Amino acid sequence: MSSVAGPSPELSRAVAVAVVKKVFDQAKSQGDAAVKMIQSAAKASQARPSGHSGSLDVIA
Repeated sequence: MSSVAGPSPELSRAVAVAVVKKVFDQAKSQGDAAVKMIQSAAKASQARPSGHSGSLDVIA
């Protein structure tokens, strides 16, 4: 095998790990936001005042 034929396996592995980590971190932060949104929606549906219209736009 010749090292001239392209990037070294170590380099391509490091790039792949960096890309996967970046994608994973983005997915995790989006997942955390989704979980918080679902939790706040669940709390709102459980503790809804009698005159509430049911919209979630009042949640801060």
